[in-house]
Amino acid sequence: MSAEEKNEDPSPPSSYFIGKREDIVKVKRVTKFINGRDVLVLYHNGTFHAMDMRCYHSGGPLQNGDIEEFSGKLCIVCPWHKYKITLLEGEGLYQAVDPSQKVLKPKWASKGIKQRVHLVKEQTQNTTPYDSKSRLPVDVVSVSHSKHVSAFSNFSTNLPASKPAPKAQPAAILEEGIIKAEIRPRLGERDDTLPPNYRFPKEPVPVAPVAVENTPAMDSETALDILTGDFILP
Repeated sequence: MSAEEKNEDPSPPSSYFIGKREDIVKVKRVTKFINGRDVLVLYHNGTFHAMDMRCYHSGGPLQNGDIEEFSGKLCIVCPWHKYKITLLEGEGLYQAVDPSQKVLKPKWASKGIKQRVHLVKEQTQNTTPYDSKSRLPVDVVSVSHSKHVSAFSNFSTNLPASKPAPKAQPAAILEEGIIKAEIRPRLGERDDTLPPNYRFPKEPVPVAPVAVENTPAMDSETALDILTGDFILP
């Protein structure tokens, strides 16, 4: 065996031993550090489930969450922010309303797959561990990563197929010289982003002259009589 083969890191196993079936059924929930992450294995209604122990939202401890049923799906409720996560798919559920309806009735809807889930296998070990009393093989529980679904994998089935790009028409092809002639430097504000009446008109609007009434001229004697009229004694 060469030195390079000795230094190579072995690939992680496809499944990891969790414990005896009877022990997990008794305690209902078991946490295990597997391949760099904390995994929660729980037993509910005769079925084993496994998912990442930390909630996808803020890292809440899911091992302390309650298991409830919403819209016909078993979910574990995060104890921190009450996020609902399905046990089978790791799907996030929330209550949505239709604003177009007169009576707003909340309905459970899906956010998509949010939490990483794992496949739980029950198998009988022929080698170890053995029952300490009967020395017979016992049923054990192991966890595999084969059930993990990426959060983006469901987009491929929900989104419509992309349309092919339209082919260029001959009328839409311009010569390089024409394109260069159309390019002009734009300074300041763009014309297409301004309202129509933003700027003042370039030419001043002519203002109509105001007519002034011409009063008749007054001679000096009449003006003097008006000014001294209050001072004349009878």
